[in-house]
Parts: sequence; C-alpha cells; structure tokens
Amino acid sequence: MKRILITAVAALCLLAGGTVFAQDHPLKAQIPFDFCVGDTVLPAGTYLFGQQPASQCAMVVRNSTTGEAIFNMAKANDYFTPESPGRLIFQRYGDQHFLREIHGQYVSNNMTLPVSAREKKARMELGTVKVYEHVTVPSEKD
Repeated sequence: MKRILITAVAALCLLAGGTVFAQDHPLKAQIPFDFCVGDTVLPAGTYLFGQQPASQCAMVVRNSTTGEAIFNMAKANDYFTPESPGRLIFQRYGDQHFLREIHGQYVSNNMTLPVSAREKKARMELGTVKVYEHVTVPSEKD
C-alpha cells in the first residue's frame, strides 16, 4: 500500500511538472556552494525556489541552467514577514549545507523544510562539537 501511495504521489508531481512555477513569484538565487534539499545534494548554481501550486506542503527547487527539478515536503509559514528581495537560510555542518527556510517576497514563498535523515547524520557525526552555523543567501531581483 505504501509503495502504491508513493508511486501515485510521484506521478502527480510529474504530471504537475509543467505547472510547477504557475506560482506568480518563484524565488531566484545564486547558490555559491553545493547544498542539500532533503537527502538530495545539488551543485552550486542558480536556482528557482517555489511552492507546488496544488499543495501547501510541497516545494520545488529548479536549476535555472539545466531545468532539472526536485520536489520536497515543506511547511508553508504564513508567520514569516515577506522580505524583499527574499532570502534562503541554510544550516551548515562542516562543509555540508542544508536548506532549512525560504523567506520570500510574498507570503506564498515562505517555507520551512523538515530535518532530513542526511542532516541528522551530519549532526551526529559532529558529536558534541558545535561546528554549525546559519548561512543566509539573498535572492536575486529579476
């Protein structure tokens, strides 16, 4: 049953792929380092960050150069104050960066990502040494 559900969700995401950025205002940013969204590692580059229009809990990250996109679960946060031009918050552990929050120009851009298994593992590998920090990347104006 779980396998069927995962397959159905994946199929819906693929079918909706053409309308992923039907959202009026995706956030665009140049990320100068490799980073993780969930358990997926993405190379440095220019990316668009947005919410899947049909869902309050699905976000998409699309590489502006290659067009490749990944989907991840995220919690929409109406309590963030919209920011111009917006910003991305990363949690850094050693040389690994994990996308944690998106603060957008519009309330619909504001999202928080859950802690992934990969991030939990990075935390545990550091042990009690506090070698982590927040990294903020401003978004670009179009």
